Amino acid sequence: MSWSRRGLLLALPAAALAGCGFTPAYAPSGPGAALFGATRYDVPATPEGFWLRARLQERLGSGAGPYGLAVTLTLTPRDAALSPSGQVVRRALRGAATWALTGPEGELATGEVSTFTAWSSSGSTVAVQTAEEDARERLARALADLVVTEALAALAGP
Repeated sequence: MSWSRRGLLLALPAAALAGCGFTPAYAPSGPGAALFGATRYDVPATPEGFWLRARLQERLGSGAGPYGLAVTLTLTPRDAALSPSGQVVRRALRGAATWALTGPEGELATGEVSTFTAWSSSGSTVAVQTAEEDARERLARALADLVVTEALAALAGP
């Protein structure tokens, strides 16, 4: 297949999306353009809040502009798997994030997202603690991605 045919085949889906009014979120006229680099974050002062803020800054940039994104976290640990002898061999952590996006004209969008993660609770103490910390970081980053996705979708409108 020649490069010109390959380029044409790759361009067709993009042209179809452009014809239906699709606008990339971070395009100059997209909903993310105004938020990028102009959003303050209000997150919990916890390790999970730190990881949440870091991921939000990766997605929306860091800045002190007219927009504010407040996020509260609720984390619920639970046993996920037991061995035949009744020992906990896997733990799970459910996370929920309630968020509110505000702008110069007031509240722009609100929502709640949730997801979960799990880790092995068998092994050495250090291994289990490291696995739990890694799971908490993954959960915070996943929640941040969900918050950004929903906020951009809410700003884009129906």
